[in-house]
Amino acid sequence: MEVRLSRYSEAWVEQFREEAGVLSTLLGDEALAFHHFGSTSVPGMMAKPVIDMMVEVREISRIDSFNASMEYSRFKEQLAERYTETRDYSPAKKAFVSALKAKALAWDAGR
Repeated sequence: MEVRLSRYSEAWVEQFREEAGVLSTLLGDEALAFHHFGSTSVPGMMAKPVIDMMVEVREISRIDSFNASMEYSRFKEQLAERYTETRDYSPAKKAFVSALKAKALAWDAGR
């Protein structure tokens, strides 16, 4: 695999802020702080164009409970990019919602 470095981009700061905003919304009060680290956080430094982020949380053992929310959020973004009309978007997410519901019901039944 070839390593590809890019010249520093101010857009990396904004990409970090946008992703931190999404995670802040999903994690709510569980998130304490967001840190942008690695080469993309250093102005002027060439870097692989991958934003490294660390999130400080109140209780690490509670974070797994947010996985389904994060997965659903990413899925909806991908659908919105592919389907610009509501009539196409809504049916496209139905299978995912049904699968998520089945997992939730199975989890609840096993408690």
